[in-house]
Amino acid sequence: MSWWRFESPLSLSYQQSHYQVFVYGTLKQPLIRRLVVGAQIEAVPAQLEGYQKSGLTIVPQVDGVVAGYLITLTATQMQRVDRYERLGVRYCRFEVVLASGDNAWVYQRLGSGYCEQELR
Repeated sequence: MSWWRFESPLSLSYQQSHYQVFVYGTLKQPLIRRLVVGAQIEAVPAQLEGYQKSGLTIVPQVDGVVAGYLITLTATQMQRVDRYERLGVRYCRFEVVLASGDNAWVYQRLGSGYCEQELR
């Protein structure tokens, strides 16, 4: 790893043509999203039920709802977001079903619960 760019320690393969991602933090901001993704992309309001926002992450909460946006990314854009979120170092990602019924990836800070359960 060099100081100027993050290389994921995970051997990830980006084989899908598009990825749906639920964003609930800094990536809700259009300017941040544009800088990270490298393009202006549409963001559709969305809700994730069964979680609540806690600081910089989400945690399971039976009656919780997190408001955010659903964005659709290309494989290259997904790589950029993984680097931004420091996938495998600071955040993990997993698939969820949003209130709308759409499947989407969501990022959760390591140490928040879900990712560690999945890795065991």
